[in-house]
Amino acid sequence: MDQEELRQLLAEMYAEHKELDPGYSYAKVGRDLAKMIGRQEGPYTKGYIYAVCKGQKGYPVSPELADGLRRLGAVQDGMTEFQAKLQAVPSGVLSMYEVPSGAVIMGQARLCATTGCGLRFVSDNPRRRFCPKCRPARIRT
Repeated sequence: MDQEELRQLLAEMYAEHKELDPGYSYAKVGRDLAKMIGRQEGPYTKGYIYAVCKGQKGYPVSPELADGLRRLGAVQDGMTEFQAKLQAVPSGVLSMYEVPSGAVIMGQARLCATTGCGLRFVSDNPRRRFCPKCRPARIRT
């Protein structure tokens, strides 16, 4: 989706909520979107959400805000919050173990810590830093 479509989606979501709940505000939209993506910095401000909705110059829809919109829309369409947070793994991402095609892998792709490697992998352990190809030989056995 491009920027204009995302802005329109945000404005439509806001309008639908406003009809159902007259007390719904831009601040609540910001809170809902931040909660949906697990934003650490706190909720989006009402001024930011308003500026994005109205398409003011200098306020693009960020990738994380777009992800929050996608997830919030999926929840409103009947998915559970857990299902809405699932994402397809990008092609070229390795797994620590061989998995059948179409399998659901829980985790987030990360970049290998080996300098110059550049491979992305889904780890089976939150402390794992190296992809399966770069793991030290003593650990592979």
